[in-house]
Parts: sequence; C-alpha cells; structure tokens
Amino acid sequence: MATVLAPPAIPVATSTALPVTFDRVSRTFSTRRETRTVLGQVDLQVPAGQVVAILGASGCGKSTLLRAVSGLDHPSSGAVVIAGSAVNGVDERCAFAFQEPRLLPWRTVRENIALGLAPSISKQAGRELIEELLTLTELSHAADLRPREISGGMAQRVSLARALARRPGVLLLDEPFGALDALTRLKMQDLLLDIHRSFPTTVLMVTHDVDEALTLADRIIVLGRSEGIQGAGVVEDLALDAARPRDHASPDFINQRVRLLRLLGVDPTNH
Repeated sequence: MATVLAPPAIPVATSTALPVTFDRVSRTFSTRRETRTVLGQVDLQVPAGQVVAILGASGCGKSTLLRAVSGLDHPSSGAVVIAGSAVNGVDERCAFAFQEPRLLPWRTVRENIALGLAPSISKQAGRELIEELLTLTELSHAADLRPREISGGMAQRVSLARALARRPGVLLLDEPFGALDALTRLKMQDLLLDIHRSFPTTVLMVTHDVDEALTLADRIIVLGRSEGIQGAGVVEDLALDAARPRDHASPDFINQRVRLLRLLGVDPTNH
C-alpha cells in the first residue's frame, strides 16, 4: 500500500510572548469645559501567552487601555509594565491591528506585510517570515495583489500578518473583526486561534461580541464602573477552563454568556 504523505505543517515559532501588568492605571482627559476620567485604578496581571478579551460598554476605556499598552497613549497615573519594564513611549514589543485594516493602497499584499518587519531583521530572514505568514493566513495566491483587488476579510488577514511580522511580545487587537460580515467573522476567529498556535504571543483583544470573547479567550475582563471610583475598572475577571473548540450549546457556555450580558446591562432573553 502506498504511503500517503501529509502536507507540510506550518512550523510553530519560538514563543515571544511577554507578560503585561496594569498597576493602578488611570486615564483622565481634560478640555476647557470638563475633566473626564475614563479609566480608574485598573489593576490586572496578564501572563505571557494568554489570550485576553476585554468587554465593556461603549466609552468605558477599552481602546484607551490598549493604547496605553502600546505607548500610543499614556496613563494619567499608574503604569503599564511589560516583562518588568514600564511602557514609556511607543513600545516596539507590541503590535496593533485595528478594526479597519489600514493598508497602503499602492503597495501589494506582500509589501504591506513587510512594513511590519523589525528593522533589525536580515533581508533573508524577513523574506522567509513573510512567506510563512502568507501561508499561515492563506494569502500566498494574493501576495502580488493590491488592497483594492482583495476582499475585506483578506485585507484583515493582511493586517494581522503585518502585525505578526514584528514577532511582537504583545499583540493588541481593537475590534479586529467588527467590520466583517458574520460568516467572514467566524472564519477570522478560527484563523486567529490558528495564528496564536503557530505564532505564540500574548493577545489583548477588545470586542463588543460576548460570543466571540467566549470562543477565543483564555480569560475575559469586563470593564465597568464601581461605587466610589471615578472611571472604569475591572468588574469581572473570568477565567475560561474549557478546551477549544468550545461548544456554544453547552450549559457552561450558556451560563457564562448570560452572566456577561447581564454585567453589560443587556437582557439575555433578547439575545
């Protein structure tokens, strides 16, 4: 009997994941008319390699928290610490992917991914990494196309590949699938889990979708306001023990979904 050879697997890269600590992080914004505290004394420890979903009402500071990790914003008080070193300015240990892909329209898919490469990487290593990412995100066939020639889901894959090209210790995702249709969104969720297995890193992901958080995360953080504290803090820190893929019909999944929706002020009977 002839031996059937399996297709070559995507190699699992050595983990670059880094731990993140939020030490009493607060953020206040001031204008001529008012001073508004968005985040208030956020205390949180994220172990290296964990996938953490951040939920909360609109305007509660979820995106502000991500920007503080990357150094695109800074706390008014407290500190964000990555692997024992405080974030001070734009931090090259992090990479960001947004809801909109933000691709350069005059560059090809391959060239857009290359923008994420660390300056210190050699040309040969950079080319090899780009080809690996193209394969992982199923974009090899589109490598020489430009953004106007690909779908929204493909563009979001390019955005993820570009972020991973830096081999970040922390990957920050701000509603990365929010603009996609339902079917493409489900496919992208599966892809993110595949990416995390092949490129282990710490992931902090903002989402408004409770089911998405329960599907993808090792842990879910809910931001909200507590009595006596200005600004949003951590009102729920939920560790998810069930192995992936998770059964959306299981009693545990349903119970967690109901609890999270109620914490967010949503009637679960209507959803």
